[in-house]
Amino acid sequence: LTGCGGGIKGALNAIELDAEVTEGFVLPTVALEGAVTTWESNSDAIVIDETYADVIRPSLTDAEVILTATVTQGEKTVTKEFVVVVKCLEAPDGININVGGLKAVPGKEKTYYLVAGKEGVQFTVEVADETMSSEVTWSANNKRVKVDENGNITSTEGNYGEVKVTATSVYPGADGKAISDTVVIEVVEH
Repeated sequence: LTGCGGGIKGALNAIELDAEVTEGFVLPTVALEGAVTTWESNSDAIVIDETYADVIRPSLTDAEVILTATVTQGEKTVTKEFVVVVKCLEAPDGININVGGLKAVPGKEKTYYLVAGKEGVQFTVEVADETMSSEVTWSANNKRVKVDENGNITSTEGNYGEVKVTATSVYPGADGKAISDTVVIEVVEH
């Protein structure tokens, strides 16, 4: 920005930032001869890299961040603080488990075959909106299969039958209740 007749103070006062952010942005600089603009942040929610503000959205609550612009021109130094709110990640309205290519059991909704002893099947979760968090915890209702924190499913020989595998969002929905999706795995012999 140029000084608009007010020197570095006028140029700095002309700078405006969005009050709320969800993604990184370029920080403005004062374009006066010999003027140098630097930025600082008081929070890890906005990390400054020269003139770029990298936004790291918090998980549960919005973060109020104070960004400080300092403009130096010769012997003159002027600072201005800006309050920016980094919006937290939103919980998805719903999640959907992707079953990694397992065959569906005919006539049974959300039920899939898994051959006992087979490894390397990984489930993932889809959310409708990419700005929402897809962080989930995984669980199974019995020990016929093991499901790790990344959705990798394994079973052992001799453990046959049905298992319910559930993915639950780490963030509650707008109503405060857990958001989850469950599939049934029918562990079968070769």
